[in-house]
Amino acid sequence: MKKKVLWDWNEELSNEKIIELEKLWNIKFPKEYREIIKAHHRASVELEIDGIRYIHCGIDIPKWHGGRAGVRLLDYKGYAGIETWSIVWSHEAFKECLPDPEKIFPFADDGGGNYYFFDYRDDDKEPSIVFIDHEESIEADELDEDELEERTVAEWLEFNLYRVADSFSEFLDKITPDED
Repeated sequence: MKKKVLWDWNEELSNEKIIELEKLWNIKFPKEYREIIKAHHRASVELEIDGIRYIHCGIDIPKWHGGRAGVRLLDYKGYAGIETWSIVWSHEAFKECLPDPEKIFPFADDGGGNYYFFDYRDDDKEPSIVFIDHEESIEADELDEDELEERTVAEWLEFNLYRVADSFSEFLDKITPDED
């Protein structure tokens, strides 16, 4: 079986914008992600398998009640400076839900308000991929005293994350066509 990951949108993104974001977050994106995002930021995933093109694709999210989610790369555009870029805004919106917001950064969503993040906590060079459901996620300030006696804030926030893949390459490999 010959499988190729495709994207439904082509829009050039300058290397300078990628570098600017890496500097802001003090990270280095995986090489494969950098290559894809240069030509396809804002794109949704598609597949070609044995010459057949599939436009409805997604990835299974282990232990998540939704089971499966689409994949759409986040946008590097905004109405002004870097702080208004969609990808940066997404990080700001979820910071309070992340156990370590200085090591976990969004790169894609599912089109329904849930996000995929690079998780650099275990490896600064090859981040794992985690998923967060925006309807289930909790913030530290929502926890009451009883909950904080049961677990630390970091432990509670860890429950927000669903591990999807150990690397970006593995993440791409896990994308499959939706069943009709």
